[in-house]
Amino acid sequence: MTESQLRTGLIRKINELTPTQILELTEEEVKYCITRWIKGNYRDFKINDIKLYHYTQPNDPNEKEMIGAKVLRSE
Repeated sequence: MTESQLRTGLIRKINELTPTQILELTEEEVKYCITRWIKGNYRDFKINDIKLYHYTQPNDPNEKEMIGAKVLRSE
């Protein structure tokens, strides 16, 4: 999927969201959002790769599944 298609799809998802809905993103959309945020705030930061992983919070009685990201920086 191109960057333009990702951006258009995200904008559509956000615009169609009602106040009680949860925004659900694909892995590709999450990586795109992380990349755009880093590029917008840290111009000299070069991303080599983004790895997503799932985990649960320790001592969480509801055992909510969370998603984390490891951003590998290139020189």
